[in-house]
Amino acid sequence: LKEMIPLDRSVRYTVFLNALKGQTPVFEWQHHSNVNLVRRRVPGKVLLELWRRNYPPDIRTLAGCKPDLFHSPNFLYQRVKGCPIVTTVHDLAFLKRRNYGSRYSGDFHRQTLLQNLRRAGRFIVVSDAVAGDLVELCDVDPRDISVVHHGLNPLFKPAEDRHSIAGYIAERGYPAKYLLCVGTIEPRKNMPVLVKAFDKIAGDFPDLHLVFAGRIADGYDELEKVIRESDAADRIIISGYVDFNILIALYQTALGAVFPSWDEGFGFPTLEAASCGTPVFASDIKVHREILKDAAWFFKPDNAEDLANVLKNQLLMPENLESKREKGFNRSRQFNWKMAAEKHLNIYRSMIK
Repeated sequence: LKEMIPLDRSVRYTVFLNALKGQTPVFEWQHHSNVNLVRRRVPGKVLLELWRRNYPPDIRTLAGCKPDLFHSPNFLYQRVKGCPIVTTVHDLAFLKRRNYGSRYSGDFHRQTLLQNLRRAGRFIVVSDAVAGDLVELCDVDPRDISVVHHGLNPLFKPAEDRHSIAGYIAERGYPAKYLLCVGTIEPRKNMPVLVKAFDKIAGDFPDLHLVFAGRIADGYDELEKVIRESDAADRIIISGYVDFNILIALYQTALGAVFPSWDEGFGFPTLEAASCGTPVFASDIKVHREILKDAAWFFKPDNAEDLANVLKNQLLMPENLESKREKGFNRSRQFNWKMAAEKHLNIYRSMIK
């Protein structure tokens, strides 16, 4: 929105958001004359239950407008009549593995997805990998799908003074040498395989630690069990969710960032790490190959031995780390929100005749 709204002032936007409590956020784009921000204070659980039970209120009622086009940034929220619908599909992991998701995802998504997809006239997906899933798993016509890669926050960048950043994170209890894994702790992130791989190389790198940064969710019990069984458990840190400044600092000072996911729609953290100049190790899945190209080392997500060998081989070669650091940074620069905004606006125009 920040990049798109100023592109054409003749296009008017009604932006709808809802939360029962709290102040309305102030957005830097809302001062534009072609924007109307609509805030409702309906209990979120009530809305979710209405959608869940297939009695969703029409967006026109909630937003108080009659749009020429409605863009739903999630396939759940599509109940609107009298105009074309553009829907963003971020990933379809919940269709591939039954243990993904909880009360308002998982089974609910599986039940809701197909009927909602029939309402949309155009689908925006965040990667070619998701486009392929949408065609294969949901029988969507490829001609109705547009791939628009995400942009990247420019604040993710290499440290200007790495020594001072290292001091900043040391004051917060982080070690000097560590591998970093960023992401919500849930089954599809496949974090236990990283613990097993770290256990295999820990003896070769006695000063190396492993840091997990991300919200603790459904997969924590399994990860905790694997950590307890690890001989290097005292060198593994679970930070939980960290604030933005700490996250950037962790990226900037990590020896490498490792992402062992089974599935991703786009994979922001891989590019965030690369943009901060951190060498990236990623599971060999379609979307990681698509987004990272040659800017990462890849490993089999079901094989701790393979990951351990890749880590050990590259960590022993500083020149390789430096080369991958440069490739990753250059690759990350190819993702920007202005380009994404222009593509979105072109899609909107194509839908309104």
